[in-house]
Amino acid sequence: MKIKPYPKYKDSGIQWIGEIPEGWEVRKLKYIALIRISNIDKKSKPDEEEVLLCNYNEVYNNESITSNLSFMHATATIEQINKFSIKKGDIIITKDSETPEDIAVPSLVEENLNNIVCGYHLALIRPNESKIKGEFLLRIFQSRKINDQFVISANGVTRFGISIYPIKNSFVIIPQLPEQVVITNFLDKKTAKIDALIEKDKQLIELLKEKRTALINYVVTKGLNPKAKMKDSGIDWIGDIPEGWEVKRLRFNVNVNPSGKKVLSNPKLKVTFLPMEKVSENGQYDKESEAEYQDVSSGYTYFENNDVLVAKITPCFENGKGTLVTDLKYGFGFGTTEFHVLRSHNHVETLRASP
Repeated sequence: MKIKPYPKYKDSGIQWIGEIPEGWEVRKLKYIALIRISNIDKKSKPDEEEVLLCNYNEVYNNESITSNLSFMHATATIEQINKFSIKKGDIIITKDSETPEDIAVPSLVEENLNNIVCGYHLALIRPNESKIKGEFLLRIFQSRKINDQFVISANGVTRFGISIYPIKNSFVIIPQLPEQVVITNFLDKKTAKIDALIEKDKQLIELLKEKRTALINYVVTKGLNPKAKMKDSGIDWIGDIPEGWEVKRLRFNVNVNPSGKKVLSNPKLKVTFLPMEKVSENGQYDKESEAEYQDVSSGYTYFENNDVLVAKITPCFENGKGTLVTDLKYGFGFGTTEFHVLRSHNHVETLRASP
């Protein structure tokens, strides 16, 4: 996409930002907005006021917060309500995630909403509208060049988060207010067209997924030979299967969540670690995803070479998330507690690795 260049540019004073149009400026966020990290949890307490809670999922999954969303019922103190009630023009960002790249995902509050407060794991950012518009600040947070500040500042191993300090001291590029409006309108039109194309592609992808699922269902229950002699499986929803095939309960073929695990003598060595997002719906997983043994050896799901991992909660389970893990570093790894581990009965178990 060609964007008409500005007549003059100047050095922003920030190396990774580079030059910016003359008349623009770079400011720290704390000088142009009020920033607060919410401490309102999902619990309801009898001595607190009833509120509606804007939670992590509402922000992460929606570019805008409106009355069309379903908000959770909870309670908060009067002080929390005064501090974290949201209003039109506010930006809410995620401050914790399983990956650094999901830090500071923004959503714009598009309406004045009654009795709705910003929930836990989120930061409420209220722009000074004499300096920056909420609609423009949304696009700033969506810019990877700006958002990378939060990726760098995120701390953690299996879950990442940022404190209020890096949020307040993040750099923001600010044009004049009329130009912010022009830029925002331009981006709204362009992104709406792109979103429409994405939605069309999503429909095609869903059709292809259905075709893929149907193919797998057929082959694993009917085989590859269309002329094969068939017999009744004895299970209504399976129907006929090829002669020579058997139907057995899973427990007679695999161990589900087997006990016992290998250990490492050096707790700082890195092993494979798989959060849910590192496993795809087509059976692949990120072989480069690692964490130190000492950080993941307790409280997470243990697996070994040739184990099958299957998501145990929806929507990941419904989408068929799972994978066969092979060639693991040291022969084993760990993952989210949202996995079931299936191990074939012929799997050889060893209880100690000594790299």
